[in-house]
Amino acid sequence: MHAQISEGREIPPEFLDLAEGGIPRPIGETDQPNNHDTHKLMTWGMDEAGLGCDNQQQTEKFRTDLAELAGRDNQWFLLQYLKGSPEDPRLDETDLQSASSPEQATWRLIDVLCRVLQERRDKEKLNIGRLYRRSQQIEKVNKHPLNQVALRLLQKTKEPVNADMQYCLQLMLWGLEEGDLVLPDPWQTEMFKNTLIRMIGEENQEAILHHLIGDPEEPNVDDVSLERAGDLRHAAWHLIDALDRQFQSEHENNGIYPPQDPLRLDGD
Repeated sequence: MHAQISEGREIPPEFLDLAEGGIPRPIGETDQPNNHDTHKLMTWGMDEAGLGCDNQQQTEKFRTDLAELAGRDNQWFLLQYLKGSPEDPRLDETDLQSASSPEQATWRLIDVLCRVLQERRDKEKLNIGRLYRRSQQIEKVNKHPLNQVALRLLQKTKEPVNADMQYCLQLMLWGLEEGDLVLPDPWQTEMFKNTLIRMIGEENQEAILHHLIGDPEEPNVDDVSLERAGDLRHAAWHLIDALDRQFQSEHENNGIYPPQDPLRLDGD
């Protein structure tokens, strides 16, 4: 989706906040800018100057998005979409002031916003596909005997079981948050928990399950050993301990996750 420019009328001076030379300057310079003029300028560009996206359908979609972004709660987003970030700048006042005509200044705004909104739609499509693939893997791995034991244990808690999360990981998270399981040092507990949360959101859940189990010939944990662990806290600890030992064996030489004493149950 890219903006297209065509002939148009002059912008009424009373309609917008104008900079030197009659070129509009709608991008705010204060911490809390008013994007009312920015919205009006782009609307004028489509209505009066004949500016638009690649086709009529995209232009109408852009018009709808622009109206939504012009709302009071979204004005900050509109400004950020146009200006970008210090690392990836898009537009500033000089880009508009250097334009040869009001139409060109307006086109620069519309073109940038068209591309930004299209990029966001493309990312949303990728995320939807990623979430779908993750959900398919979750459904598959949760049928594994190890996860089925974890499910039965989770059903003993007062919390609802989340079918969109691998049951083993869910049981470990319960152990850290509700079961008061801790590592020898607080920072280790926090590091482990953060890593666990990242694993929960990963797309390749099957690889995570294999990572947890380890060598199938000599597994770190299996459904039989988990069932024998006893109550919820000890079962959660059994999983955490298995994953922690995996972390230690893989990262003991690179400084990312230093070796540590085995996990323990607080008070045991």
